[in-house]
Amino acid sequence: MTVRSNKFVNAIACPLLVPLIEKNEDCTEVLKKYLSQVRTNKIVLGYTHYPILTDKIKKLILI
Repeated sequence: MTVRSNKFVNAIACPLLVPLIEKNEDCTEVLKKYLSQVRTNKIVLGYTHYPILTDKIKKLILI
């Protein structure tokens, strides 16, 4: 989806994360799968549960 001629937004659905977060289960492998699709230096966490994963996302991106 193009927002401006020089900007691009890539939406990635992450339906497996919420059930794992709600059950307080490790979601590292699922998160790695989703993050492997990210081709940007900015991420918008577009769901109420996802900010819980902020630190884990930062660690995985820096690996």
